[in-house]
Amino acid sequence: MSLVAISGNANGTGTLTIAAPNTNSNRTLTLPDQTGTFITTARAGTILQIVGSTTVGSLSSTSTSYVDTTNATVTITPSSASSKILVMVSGYMLQGLVASTNINMFAQVLRGATVLQDTIGYAQSSAGGLQASTPFSFIYLDSPATTSATTYKIQQKSSTASTTLATSGVWIIVQEIAG
Repeated sequence: MSLVAISGNANGTGTLTIAAPNTNSNRTLTLPDQTGTFITTARAGTILQIVGSTTVGSLSSTSTSYVDTTNATVTITPSSASSKILVMVSGYMLQGLVASTNINMFAQVLRGATVLQDTIGYAQSSAGGLQASTPFSFIYLDSPATTSATTYKIQQKSSTASTTLATSGVWIIVQEIAG
């Protein structure tokens, strides 16, 4: 049977205390079979948690003002105020064209009410109306500087209310990264 020994430091004057957590379960701490130092915090760049939308987002709207995309919202609670949040979004916008009209389709990603990044899809129609479609994606490294629950969402709008802006296949994933 191996023994566990705790050796003091001859130069130190402090006290090392090992305290048990408040638990009703038995726990086992397995020490590595090598010399080294325990990591007390995650190293910068370590992914601490991942949160994603649980269903695919969609939208059907004639609004010329930004509206929330259904099911394209996630909330993450950072474990440290120094953490970064990597926001990844992908989706597809589709809009009918009116004859001889230019149409713009817009999408943006927000933290709360703060716009982090936006994009535009452009289409031009001649005499006949067709459909315009454009994929969109965002990858944004955010620094929310908080340990409070933080919500990220997608909003979209069209430059014209003449036809419906439809969106499908929208998803959003956020990762907390140690700072």
